[in-house]
Amino acid sequence: MLVSVLGTLTFGGHAQQAVKNTVVHFETGKTWAQIQAKAKQENKYVFVDVFATWCGPCKMMDRDVYTNSGVTKAMARDFIAVKIQQDSSKQDDNETKSHYADAKEFVQKYHVTAFPSFYFFTPGGELVHEDLGYRNVPEFLRLLKLALDPQKTKMLPAMEAYRKGKREYVLMANLAVYVKNLIGNNALADSIATDYKTGYLDKLTKEQLLTKENLDWVDKFTKLINSKDQIFAMCYSQPDSIDRVKGDRGWAKWIVSYVVTREELMDKLVRDNKSNGRKPDWEKIKASIFRKYPKLNAQDIVLNFKIIYYRTYNLNWVLWANSLNEQLKHDPPQKEALNAFIRLNMNAWDAFQHCNSIKVLQMALSWSDESVLIYKGTNDVIQCLDTRANLLYKLKRPADAISQEKEAITLSTEIAKKQGKIDSDGPYLAEFKAVLNKMEHNLPTW
Repeated sequence: MLVSVLGTLTFGGHAQQAVKNTVVHFETGKTWAQIQAKAKQENKYVFVDVFATWCGPCKMMDRDVYTNSGVTKAMARDFIAVKIQQDSSKQDDNETKSHYADAKEFVQKYHVTAFPSFYFFTPGGELVHEDLGYRNVPEFLRLLKLALDPQKTKMLPAMEAYRKGKREYVLMANLAVYVKNLIGNNALADSIATDYKTGYLDKLTKEQLLTKENLDWVDKFTKLINSKDQIFAMCYSQPDSIDRVKGDRGWAKWIVSYVVTREELMDKLVRDNKSNGRKPDWEKIKASIFRKYPKLNAQDIVLNFKIIYYRTYNLNWVLWANSLNEQLKHDPPQKEALNAFIRLNMNAWDAFQHCNSIKVLQMALSWSDESVLIYKGTNDVIQCLDTRANLLYKLKRPADAISQEKEAITLSTEIAKKQGKIDSDGPYLAEFKAVLNKMEHNLPTW
């Protein structure tokens, strides 16, 4: 029961500030008991979005999904929505700070490992479904439908049989997914999935294994796949055939890259979610991967991991920025790519918020410059302009920063007019004006 974890946690504060321009209504100023009482009274499920202030996909959910009219209607009809901020920020108000411990306890109890993470509770407070990561509008609507699926109770007899030692493989594939998604017991789900994989999938012929149903199941339990598995060998040797069956171009390559990254990099350099102390020899690692897997782009795999490594497991802002710069030169972001906004603008914003190195901030400014050019003429450019203004300000160029922030404010009001709204309803307008006021009064914006 969530109530036993959160006690009298009041939702709101900085978490709501991050989404106050969205359409989906997230509850604020209520204790969990009040939210639960409201859910019972209105016979609605409770939707919890666990986010981090630095999380790019979280901001994309706010921008692209929670503003969708279909999502808004579905959420208002069936759910009470709340947000939980997992991290801490210098911008946090006292309300947010007072719930750091509660948020930490929630994260630990429900094993939150990535952001955004979504949790669904019945009106009675029972966890029935969980998911994570950015979901576009169609995917998110399917997620809401799955959380409410009354058929989930059909899995209960299969669960009881498994607990008694029966291994009915016809049922175990769906049972593992049910336990993972609808119960949220990842340890039990992995146990069932491992039994299913070793006792059934690993014994299939290539022809038997190559079905969309099997590949969809593997997609849900990728961490169980290793380089010795038949499915890995098929993804490596015949990726186009695998992608056609899966109906997802690039899926086979992603599986191979994921497994190789885990075995050749994560397992050798990271322990307990931090560096194991070994100094990475990136060129040696890259050469080793190339020898084992000559079809792969070892440089891409190592570069991608270096960026994560120096930001997450062994924090070094300069090496992180250098690695990101190297990747951007090797693989320039394209406007059409979904991750271009994250690679440029969100990484630049991350550096602005958390780093004081002039060298890194100057590199971040170059990323910001590129994001402004890529998104010029689109609504997304206003966030890029705001990021650039803040970087200029932190680099002690206040006149340029103020000019840039004013441009973002002007564009915000123009967008509002084009959408038939009043000027004050422009996207991010209140935040931009608050930033401008701090700049004009020589106050920190980070």
